[in-house]
Amino acid sequence: MNQRGRLILMAAFLGALAGWIGARAIIRPALTEHDPLKHEPVDIPERLDAPWATYLGSKAPAETTSDAEAFLAARDAEADAAGSPFRFRLRSLDRLESLSDGDLMALLEKGQLKDSTEVDRAFRRLAMVDPEGVLNRLLTGQFIVSKEADQRARERTIGVWVKSDPGGVLAFVEALDASDTRAALAADLVRAWARSDPQAAAEQLATLERLAGPVRGERIANELFSEWEKLGAEQAEAWIRSEAPPERQGELLDLVLLARAAETSPGAAIDLILANPESPALQASLVAHWRRWAMEDPQSAVEKFGELPEDHPMQRHIGDIAQAELALSRDLQTALQRSEQLPEGVVRRRYLQGLVNFGASNDTALALEALPHLPESREREEAMGMLTELWMRRDPEGLSRWLAGLDPSPSRDAAVGRFAELLVESDPEAAEAWEGTLTDEASRLRIQKKLESE
Repeated sequence: MNQRGRLILMAAFLGALAGWIGARAIIRPALTEHDPLKHEPVDIPERLDAPWATYLGSKAPAETTSDAEAFLAARDAEADAAGSPFRFRLRSLDRLESLSDGDLMALLEKGQLKDSTEVDRAFRRLAMVDPEGVLNRLLTGQFIVSKEADQRARERTIGVWVKSDPGGVLAFVEALDASDTRAALAADLVRAWARSDPQAAAEQLATLERLAGPVRGERIANELFSEWEKLGAEQAEAWIRSEAPPERQGELLDLVLLARAAETSPGAAIDLILANPESPALQASLVAHWRRWAMEDPQSAVEKFGELPEDHPMQRHIGDIAQAELALSRDLQTALQRSEQLPEGVVRRRYLQGLVNFGASNDTALALEALPHLPESREREEAMGMLTELWMRRDPEGLSRWLAGLDPSPSRDAAVGRFAELLVESDPEAAEAWEGTLTDEASRLRIQKKLESE
């Protein structure tokens, strides 16, 4: 065995020993049970590592200790060895638990925790120690983790923090500037708060709606009462009748009915919403519930569109339903067959546009396979413009070859025009050459103006 191999084995042994000792030396109390209809505080563990507070004041990455280095060496050595990946993962998580909070933070800041289970376990630990500090660092991008892991960490951290100090979380979110980030955190907060103390969350409903902004704010009350209904619809109804502002009682009672119907099935929720067109609260939830239905039962969700009048507002969202369906199944052929159940015209074209848009975002080959089924129309032009923009980011050369092979058409002009616009700043000569291939005079003038302004 060479010197490097002996060092790796020694590191693995030391890491395993440290994990065994540390796991027995550190005992962390679990969160206490919480009655959602009471307001008593919930205990969380005291801060377990004194140096943790010093890390919060610095934006520089924390330094890992020899324990963390041993953990990484042992994990990497096992990853290259033969055996059960599940058993290796369990041993890795055991060793992870033995590390200090400072080590965990340093590993996250350096992006050295790759496995999603390791990342989630580390965030769970740190959230119990200092949720405000973790959330601050998440919002400033100091942890190198995937987008999905970042979102899970935000939700978990808010969930821990709201159990011990809901007022503190609310003040934290209120202190943020109005933005998509604040709106998303407000939505995370109302869901977490509703699970632990829905009555207290309901008392702050107006504030939470304001923090969520004009778009997400419409969904905040629905989020709250959807969670509350799971704990007991009777208590939610009683609170609305006795505590809610009189002008909002009808709206909020509708949301309780909707939550109850949604627990039965997404289709039942849709039927309730469609039967009450005069209820703004119910109508605001229509797209979200229909999207959920499309993911659970796409056949029924699409068939229901055939019952809607052509001018129904939901018809504009058939493309969203198509995307939700493909996100779950990735079965384009079935989705194309389902499109034939829709009436010919704009509704079917919007559905097919949704299929192309899903491919544009996730799978270019799927988009190209769906595109021939979408006839020349405004929807095809929009779909090709979106496909061009997203494909440009991944493979501009492949996109240019595809565009060069298209026959003249309005949708080709839409795609080439968007391509030329994207090239104006980085390669104006190429943009001018593509502009010369356009047949639509308005598109040519638009790109010429952009070129002249550069």
